[in-house]
Amino acid sequence: ALCESAFVDGLGFNITTAADIRKDAYLFGEAQGRVLVSCSNDKLAAIHSVWEIAGVGGSVLGEVDGAAATIDSTNFGEIEKLHQRYLTSLENYLS
Repeated sequence: ALCESAFVDGLGFNITTAADIRKDAYLFGEAQGRVLVSCSNDKLAAIHSVWEIAGVGGSVLGEVDGAAATIDSTNFGEIEKLHQRYLTSLENYLS
């Protein structure tokens, strides 16, 4: 979901995973109730207020940053290139 969200506008991100959760589970877990929300820094306090009022937990993954996908300080490449690989993965696999 994170990369798919980044693909829409071609914007990169810089996130840090939780140390107490396996990285694969953190990045690819499909537990019910997980929602990805993007907001500007000036709206972050309002998002925290909504979490508190609703009685739900939440955490900040990171920030929109540049044009690359960066996870735990590792650059995984430019979003545009990742998007092209995503769009052509089945085609490339079958050829």
